[in-house]
Amino acid sequence: PQMGSLKHIRTKVPTQFGTIELELNKTESGVLAMNLNSPKETTATVALPLTEKMNTLTVNGNVVWAGGAKKNCPAGCRFQGVTDNRVRIELAAGKWAIELK
Repeated sequence: PQMGSLKHIRTKVPTQFGTIELELNKTESGVLAMNLNSPKETTATVALPLTEKMNTLTVNGNVVWAGGAKKNCPAGCRFQGVTDNRVRIELAAGKWAIELK
C-alpha cells in the first residue's frame, strides 16, 4: 500500500496459501515501521520509499542496510538493493518487523 498522508495502515489479504497481515506506521519524525506476517509457501518483496533523512533499515532488529551500505540480513531475508529511491528486500514466509529510519 502507498500511505500518502496516512499515518497508519492495517490490512489482511486472503490468499490461497493463507492470510497476509500487514501493518504500517509512519511517525512524525519520518520513521516507517512495518509488521508483516506472510503464510507458508510465500515470498514477499518489500520496497520502502526513501527520504533524504532515512539511512538505516532493520529487519527483526538486525541492521540490513545503513549509510548506503548493505549489512547482514537475518535468515529468510535477502537484500535486493536500492532502486528508484526505494530500498528493497525479499522475505520468506513468517513474521517480520521492519523499520526504516
